[in-house]
Amino acid sequence: MKTRIFHIVKFIAFSFLFSWFSTSCTERIDIDLDETYTRLVVDGQITTDTTSHFVKLTKTADYFSNKPAEPVTGASVSINSFSLQESDSVPGLYLTDPNVYGIIGETYTLTIDNVDIDNNGENEFYTASSKIKTIAEGDSIDVVYREITDEVQFWEIQLYAQDPPEDNYYLFKVYINDTLVTDTVDEYVTQDDQLFNGNYVPGAFVQSLSPDKPDEVLEKGDVVTLEANGITQDYYKFIIELNSETGGSNPLFSGPPANVRSNIEGGNGAVGYFSAYSVRRLSKTITNVYKKP
Repeated sequence: MKTRIFHIVKFIAFSFLFSWFSTSCTERIDIDLDETYTRLVVDGQITTDTTSHFVKLTKTADYFSNKPAEPVTGASVSINSFSLQESDSVPGLYLTDPNVYGIIGETYTLTIDNVDIDNNGENEFYTASSKIKTIAEGDSIDVVYREITDEVQFWEIQLYAQDPPEDNYYLFKVYINDTLVTDTVDEYVTQDDQLFNGNYVPGAFVQSLSPDKPDEVLEKGDVVTLEANGITQDYYKFIIELNSETGGSNPLFSGPPANVRSNIEGGNGAVGYFSAYSVRRLSKTITNVYKKP
């Protein structure tokens, strides 16, 4: 399981190595990053929630652009039979009707038409597909305060659930009082079920909250909600690769950087991902604050 505690340990180790090497050599290295052709960037999803699902379309930019990603407007976007309408307030954001939801076991196909990313006057067509996987039947969650050292302290969120018999992959997020606090990809936790496939899960450590982050500090009466997403193996690998490439790595021991996978096909090439997944939520009201951070 990938946890944010692992990132803390890795950061400490990397900081030590960096400080050691920085005292040994101070040679300036200029990196020439060539410009590349513009491509479509897709970020989209449909879940088993009944809500307005989204697809966000932007264009790639040069590494040192220092400008917000340019939105792609005026596209024709659909997911199976659901047509998406572009937001009136956010260019490049396309939304389904609020009564749309996905069904476990069904495959959903995103289509994007009426775009000309490379501005050559020719229409481009893109597509991507994803299947909604089943998800564990959750019983409850528990929240336990852990103090590893004076510097490493956190709340551990434990899941009690019955895992389905087939191979499953999960993405875990956390809400406090209906506000999503693990809202960036580096705060996501992904997990396969190799250790408990088809068995009962008796309190697995699946997410964490940090007292160092003001929006994650728990108080008596707070409601903590764990959101479990049943995702595909490919999307599971996409998140791991994205975290690896955007989070940085130790250049002494890591391999060369590689392109993050994408399931977007067609056009002149595209990056990003369209995901379809199931959602289940379990909540717990905090009756005491454990140890005050």
